[in-house]
Amino acid sequence: VERTGLAAASVDVAVTALNFHDIYNGAGEAQALAFLRAVHGLLKTGGTLGLIEHSGAAGANNAQLHRLNEEVARKVIARSGFRVADSSNLLSNPDDDLAKGVFANRGKTDRYLLKLVKE
Repeated sequence: VERTGLAAASVDVAVTALNFHDIYNGAGEAQALAFLRAVHGLLKTGGTLGLIEHSGAAGANNAQLHRLNEEVARKVIARSGFRVADSSNLLSNPDDDLAKGVFANRGKTDRYLLKLVKE
């Protein structure tokens, strides 16, 4: 919160798109949780975080593929103080081969979209 220059509980909406996997895969689950908690601290009660991420297959080397399995993301989210209020398949692509890295299908990956709410 301090690094952003924004006051705590001062933001209505935030979006993170196609980068949460980098935090989780690169810095670890604890840092991914810290990121979510930091955004949580910036949002007003009832505020929304939109999270868009490349789908990853369970059991795959998603770190190497630059992906994040949705269930893994949801487990971290559940500990962050956010509630998953909604999800959408708007950005899904069933033709994406989840065994390939996202750069093999740039711009056409299967993605999940979650609406997280601070209560």
